[in-house]
Amino acid sequence: MYFDGSGDTLTIPGDVSYQFGTGDFTIEFWWYPTITPNHHQTILFQNFDNGDTAYSNWLIYKSTTNNDLLLYSTTAANQWNVHSALSIGSFALNQWNHVAITRENGTLKTFMNGNVNSTVANTADYSNSGGIRISTYNGTAEPIAQGSLSDIRLVKGTAVYTADFTPPTAPLTAITNTSLLLSGTNAGIIDKSQSSSQLILDADTKCSSTQAKYRSTAIYTDGTGDRIRFQVENSKLVTSWGVGGQPFTVEWWQYDEMPYTTNHIVGPNTGGGAGGWNTTNGHEWLTFFSGSNFYLQYFGTNGSYNTITGTPSTMGFVQNQWQHIAHTYDGTTWKFYIDGTEALSSNLPNVPQAVNVSFVALGAMPDNAYHAATYYDDVRITKGLVRYTSSFTPPTAALQG
Repeated sequence: MYFDGSGDTLTIPGDVSYQFGTGDFTIEFWWYPTITPNHHQTILFQNFDNGDTAYSNWLIYKSTTNNDLLLYSTTAANQWNVHSALSIGSFALNQWNHVAITRENGTLKTFMNGNVNSTVANTADYSNSGGIRISTYNGTAEPIAQGSLSDIRLVKGTAVYTADFTPPTAPLTAITNTSLLLSGTNAGIIDKSQSSSQLILDADTKCSSTQAKYRSTAIYTDGTGDRIRFQVENSKLVTSWGVGGQPFTVEWWQYDEMPYTTNHIVGPNTGGGAGGWNTTNGHEWLTFFSGSNFYLQYFGTNGSYNTITGTPSTMGFVQNQWQHIAHTYDGTTWKFYIDGTEALSSNLPNVPQAVNVSFVALGAMPDNAYHAATYYDDVRITKGLVRYTSSFTPPTAALQG
């Protein structure tokens, strides 16, 4: 799991399996830092209820004075009353460091790369009900520096390590009493371009094996609140396309289960999430079905939206069948392709304009309307390049990123 140092975070909701109580437990992970963290930068933080910052069960972070990792723990609001800055050990840049913390029969131990670094008596009751944050302690403050994490494992009820040991030489497994295991190897919905710092799955968006194109599963949004949001409020990301006449290609495979008479979105679209057409946080690019017609709408430099429309049946849309969809813009002409055949073409009357607060939404509009019951595969956004200028043969294998 890669964290780019700009605020990436992973949040895990609270659960009784993370409440260690007064019993034995193990916290462990592998960490590969590529930049030395600043002091107090957080790796793992447990319990973020009570306004996020009131108190924690435990907090693993960078020392203020050296390359040590430190462990803070507490059981009362604003009181670090168990121990203060217990050292885990010194870490190295640009290599994997194995970190472990255990408690057995009231003795807390910290390990760095298999070596015991500190031991302290500890019978604290870790029963707070909050969840776990990885890379920051309250969602924004003290984010981890650039680097990767793997095999984050929490074991409730067992001290896996009690003395010096050889760090694991293979991926960790869910041994007895494992309550959390994040290996970073089995994500179903990923950004293979590695340009998106955020990928948010709303409602119960997931992969499904019911319909698949070139892989064993496909992304599925069920039309009742599901959607994917990515590149949320991050200037590094490709949230806008076509702005100022910039060429682009947006393409994907879809298996659409919804009637065209039912209002729903078609493919990725952009905007700020508040609806309407404005530069602050309105819509930017939308492609959707409404009233038995297909619409493309975009926000232009003239300050209003522009519309292109077509009839689904004459364009070549087919329900309950995999189809390759693509639309392109060369700075003047916008084209829409279905299964490689040009279905619509238009010279845009205005150059597309940016929306200040913008993200890409798949499965619904940015304002969380027009939800689609659709399977998706190989959703690709290309800025600065028109991949298709005339009718073409759609990809015959999965895209490689």
